Amino acid sequence: MLAYPKFKLPTEERQELLADYLPWCTTVRIPNPPPEITDCRDPYDLPFLQLAIVDKADYPVSGDQDLLRNR
Repeated sequence: MLAYPKFKLPTEERQELLADYLPWCTTVRIPNPPPEITDCRDPYDLPFLQLAIVDKADYPVSGDQDLLRNR
């Protein structure tokens, strides 16, 4: 995701950012079968929502308009 054009980060800056960030991360795997998501307009968002459910995220943080829409 850091390679997205909107971030305009050269490779070296992406690597430095990841090196600073990764020690604070934990690995979360989507189980099989994955949690059911019934209201997802964009199928590319599905894994992010499933990960948030599996890891019991308090708040999703996103700039994705499909995820930010009011229900």
